[in-house]
Order: sequence, then structure tokens, then C-alpha cells
Amino acid sequence: MGGLDPLEIWIKFKTTANEIGYFHFGADLNNNFTKYFFVKGQEPVSVYGDDLLLSKNNYLIRKIEKKFKKKPSYKNVTISEEEFEDLEKEIREQKN
Repeated sequence: MGGLDPLEIWIKFKTTANEIGYFHFGADLNNNFTKYFFVKGQEPVSVYGDDLLLSKNNYLIRKIEKKFKKKPSYKNVTISEEEFEDLEKEIREQKN
């Protein structure tokens, strides 16, 4: 079977307002998608569009967090907001 293997990227980040979030990007030969998940904390979290706001005890958040704890291929990195916006813009452009 030819073609590209599916691609999946998870990014854990903290906003300047100390909101914890996850960015999920997935792609295969037929389509790609992006999704933001935010963890409900003590401070209000702003979500837009299809973003999800979930409790830190939510099953999905616990499952996502496990990806960052047990897989050595996952790394926490810090990028500036400008670099993140550039990355997001590039992904959107490739999607269209």
C-alpha cells in the first residue's frame, strides 16, 4: 500500500493567562484536522468555535495527559505566541 502514514501531533501549552491547553493536529491522505482542548481551572478560560473546555478530571483530559507522561517521543517545548500563531497559520494554509 503506497502513500503517507497518518500524522498526529499533540502540543501542550500554557497561555499567558496561565490556562493549560492542548493542540491536536492530525492528517492523512484524505484530510486533516485541528482541535484545541482547554482545562478548566480556577480562572475563567476563553474558548472559541469548536474548542473544548473540560474539567481536569475529565476522562479525555486524563487520557491526553498520559501521552505526555509515558511516551518518550513527546517533549514539552516553549515557543513564543508569535511562533505559535505562525505555525497555526501555516497549518491552516496547508489545509486549504
